[in-house]
Amino acid sequence: MEAYLTESRKTVDRLYQFRYSDLLRVFSILMRDEWLKEADLVGLQPEKIADIKRSAEVFRRMFLEKGDAPQRA
Repeated sequence: MEAYLTESRKTVDRLYQFRYSDLLRVFSILMRDEWLKEADLVGLQPEKIADIKRSAEVFRRMFLEKGDAPQRA
């Protein structure tokens, strides 16, 4: 169990790097994985929201094409 949790934490850490400079990418990945909805982005500039949505769709298509879309637990 400990090994599984450790590996899961490393996977999450690798996928979701929470540095300020990476926030748009992180939000896009979270949206792609359906952990974040557009309503959660209220308060951001419309251009930023559009960028996040566009990137989320690109990430979604990339993962679908590769056949390794993330699975929510």
